Amino acid sequence: MTTIAHIINPVKVTRSSDLYIAQPITFETIRRARTYTKDIIEIQLYSAQYTEDVNVVPQYFTRTADLDRSVIDLHTFHIKRKLPLLKDILDRLYNASNAEYFIYTNTDIAILPNFYLTIISIIHQGFDAFVVNRRSISSRYKSIAEIPLMYSEIGKSHKGFDCFIFRRDAYPKYILGNVCLGTAFVGRVLLWNLVLNSKKFKEFKNLHLTFHLGNNQIWRSDRQSDYFDYNRREAYKVLTKLQKDSESIEILDRYTYLRLFDRKKIQIDYAIHNHKFLFIAGLHRSGTSILFKCLKEHPLISGFSDTGHNEDEGQFLQTLFPTAKDFGGPGKFGFQSEMHLTEMSSLLTDSNRIKLFTEWKKFWDTTRPVLLEKSPPNLLKTRFLQAIFPNVYFVVIIRHPIAVSYATQKWSKTDLKSLLRHWLWCHLIFFEDKKFLRNCLIIKYEDFCDNPALYLSHIHDMVDIQKMKSTLKIEKDTNEKYFKQWKEEIESMSTLQKILFRFQYRKFEKKINKFGYSLYDHLRK
Repeated sequence: MTTIAHIINPVKVTRSSDLYIAQPITFETIRRARTYTKDIIEIQLYSAQYTEDVNVVPQYFTRTADLDRSVIDLHTFHIKRKLPLLKDILDRLYNASNAEYFIYTNTDIAILPNFYLTIISIIHQGFDAFVVNRRSISSRYKSIAEIPLMYSEIGKSHKGFDCFIFRRDAYPKYILGNVCLGTAFVGRVLLWNLVLNSKKFKEFKNLHLTFHLGNNQIWRSDRQSDYFDYNRREAYKVLTKLQKDSESIEILDRYTYLRLFDRKKIQIDYAIHNHKFLFIAGLHRSGTSILFKCLKEHPLISGFSDTGHNEDEGQFLQTLFPTAKDFGGPGKFGFQSEMHLTEMSSLLTDSNRIKLFTEWKKFWDTTRPVLLEKSPPNLLKTRFLQAIFPNVYFVVIIRHPIAVSYATQKWSKTDLKSLLRHWLWCHLIFFEDKKFLRNCLIIKYEDFCDNPALYLSHIHDMVDIQKMKSTLKIEKDTNEKYFKQWKEEIESMSTLQKILFRFQYRKFEKKINKFGYSLYDHLRK
């Protein structure tokens, strides 16, 4: 006897969700369909759920191991939605059941009583993989009591994919990537795998076997566009892996919306996702340049060279966001709110991701796996850079505020108080942003100069490449001339000026101490 295992992904929702009405109807129609065929077919019902959703799973479903990750563990989105990965759900079904055939349906897809009997009949016709497209019925229905009326409504055919039947023994060959539920392309990715890993496949477009209440497409909203873009990228990665030969390419082209896959743009996006991005951040005169030069010596790291711009900084090689110079330059730019970018920025779009990469790509050797960029304003853009590129790593270098301020003064033409305030402001913003960063190494300039090999090895470990020492000579004690200047300036003050100085700088001292520095230690020497 043919056995079937059917899995869905129940979720606890609020009244505002369309699933609040649709999901209980799905549960009940599945129960009734299994009861209708209980003496004819063995139907195993399974659920894949998060721990917090356990209470909504009906007792007649067997719970698989709770899901332990979601798409927000893999990527940063404007609005966090704990959406499961398709692969995690089907993996749990594969591990839980030895049934000959698997069924996966969306949680908002209800089925008719004869659903399983018809599925068996189709299987006996020799189809080893197929999809059943749903029919959309009126959204006026609100309760389980109305299910007989729902059965009776023919509805309209729908071209979406949300009901999949395939052989269990074909599943190990599937390539699903990290597509998530709750947005576009997830059904198409599963469809591609069914088509390529079956002997006889069919798409049933007009069977009256499944239905959906209404035809809302919430995933199309602008608020969720980044999930759409994410799944499109993941789908393209799957597509490139599945296209093994001319025959598979020809087959897949029949089931691919080419208009949704701008090949040129997707290829660029694919290149983006196959590199690691290493960003150096730190205020001007904090040591970003020497660190940049040391890192780009590594044969697996590509950094900008001979660009014709100051220190080969990436901020000057793009047109997406403003440069430090646009807002006063060194010692001033951080005071402007426009310089602080996060994942909530309106600049964070799929097209801007491609634009920024394309502009920087001209100066990178993309045959190398790690792409390096350094610009002082990166200190205020870490969250944005992490959101716009995948596989992002940060090295933030911090230097004593007195050294940074005096070294910057020749450019900024501002007083020491303003420069110290700028140092504090920028670092306070960064340390708040750091809470959101996945891969970030903070080093002190003074420590790096004392032992550059050690800190370079830490960075190489972070991006997972072979360790290599730099050939550059790193000068030590470069802060001393600034400390001397600081001390001489204070010693030249009158007694009253010194009292005022102590009073004015006391507030700086307390805040600077939190970063492991002091304004006074070097005055006591």
